[in-house]
Amino acid sequence: MKPPRRGGKTDVEPILKAIVRTAARLCDASYAHLHLVDGARLSIAAKHGRLPRTLSIGESLPLTRGSVAGRAVVERRTVHVRDLKVAAKSQYPDAAALHRAAGLRTMLATPLVEDGRAIGALVVLRTTVRPFTSHQIDLLKTFAEQAAIALENARLSRELEARNSELSEALEQQTATGEILSVISSSPTDIQPVLAAVVASAARFCGAYDASIGLREGDGLRVVAHHGPIPAPVISIPIVQGSVGGRSVLERRPVQVADLQTETEEFPEGSAFARSVGHRATLSVPLLREGEVTGVILLRRLEPEPFTDRQIALLQTFADQAVIAIENVQLFTELGSRNRDLTEALEQQTATAEILGVISSSPTDVQPVLDAVAENSARLCGALFSSVYLFDGELIDMRAQFNYPPLALARSRQFFPTPPHRQLFTGRAILDRAVIHVPDVQGDPEFAGQDFAREVDFRSVLSVPMLRDDHPIGAITVWRAEVGPFTDRQIALLQTFADQAVIAIENVRLFTELQARNGELTEALEQQTATSEILRVISGSQRTLSRCSTRS
Repeated sequence: MKPPRRGGKTDVEPILKAIVRTAARLCDASYAHLHLVDGARLSIAAKHGRLPRTLSIGESLPLTRGSVAGRAVVERRTVHVRDLKVAAKSQYPDAAALHRAAGLRTMLATPLVEDGRAIGALVVLRTTVRPFTSHQIDLLKTFAEQAAIALENARLSRELEARNSELSEALEQQTATGEILSVISSSPTDIQPVLAAVVASAARFCGAYDASIGLREGDGLRVVAHHGPIPAPVISIPIVQGSVGGRSVLERRPVQVADLQTETEEFPEGSAFARSVGHRATLSVPLLREGEVTGVILLRRLEPEPFTDRQIALLQTFADQAVIAIENVQLFTELGSRNRDLTEALEQQTATAEILGVISSSPTDVQPVLDAVAENSARLCGALFSSVYLFDGELIDMRAQFNYPPLALARSRQFFPTPPHRQLFTGRAILDRAVIHVPDVQGDPEFAGQDFAREVDFRSVLSVPMLRDDHPIGAITVWRAEVGPFTDRQIALLQTFADQAVIAIENVRLFTELQARNGELTEALEQQTATSEILRVISGSQRTLSRCSTRS
């Protein structure tokens, strides 16, 4: 039994030294040794007195009956040798050399017993033939019991300390995983805080100098998070057998190299980089999602010290958490995108229904419809301002606007009506009978109003023609302050508004024509009624005249 060590010395070393020193003094011995069982040998753990050419602390002798201490342990009893010179050759051959070297004569050894098992022996020695008294023998047994108790206490203390260390480590690990889960829950749309927490915890709890996470992109692993003093890995780790991270991806398993700098043939790419940076022990664990590798967690140390199975298992836990976080962000992002799409679709349907409602409630006046189109076009296209134009075949006139800046409104009132031309975005839409989409007006070669654009502060324009039987009758135009294209959904929505405006204009035209026709028919009917009445009067007058003639 090796005594537990801490900081290079045994915890019980002062106690054992005190025991052998006291045993030698109270038993009137020249020397005292305390041996502990170490496999098949006895190792000296404490001694008192200097014997010439004898065992030193830490040295050992065979655990056999051939030595006095060995026999006391093997037979678990106290052994008292009155004259070692006489007994050595026949009974204690392993002690013969000790007798010759130190001139020992009388020896007394008693076992240290723990749970019925001998774990060592306490020995006192004299250089003269003088047997120990029964009182000294009992005293030595007491000292042996005290030594056994001290050793047992040290063992229990060591086990308790180890257990406490394990519990503390487990608690720290649970705390770390709990912290990561907390970051996951508090950052549903941003993966970066989670990855930063994962690499920090992985480096700390796995005893690494640094930790990195690489996500799979094509034929490489893009490093997206790093923690620690070692320079971060290259931006993209190649997915090849010659790199630790690459092999971990290809083989879908943890890959560990105790000293990457020396593995030039097995890991040529990784070894070259390790020598340039200075790290040695390297561990990579894959991020697995439904059997597919999406990335790796990579740990590095400056010493060639392998990671333990427990540390590898813990790193796999961190890898699982990283996968959960990535999956959560993806799902949340998809859900958010879907919700935005549904919200946008609902807003667009509401807007088109609103315009249809205005059309039905205003059969003789197109202006309320054009006003509604201008407002909804700006709002649903994220525009700074918007306007609706009508074209009579010769001139374009602005008939409705929403949120126009005062300067732009003043300029428009001076400019319109005007013939269509290509310097005017609305003019292009009417001339080309097509959608005019300009993500940045400053890069448009046909636009001559750059100064005006800077004054009003718009950069992108979208203009959609209003077509009736492929003939342009107007256009809807929206302006934004930001540089960038309008979305396909926004372009389609503006085309829907253009179609609705055409319907409204056509309805008003038809309604107006119908009213005019009805007016003509009513007038004709009134005229016919009047002539009929006159004819009836004439007819009545003739009958009266005829009766008068007959009487005459």
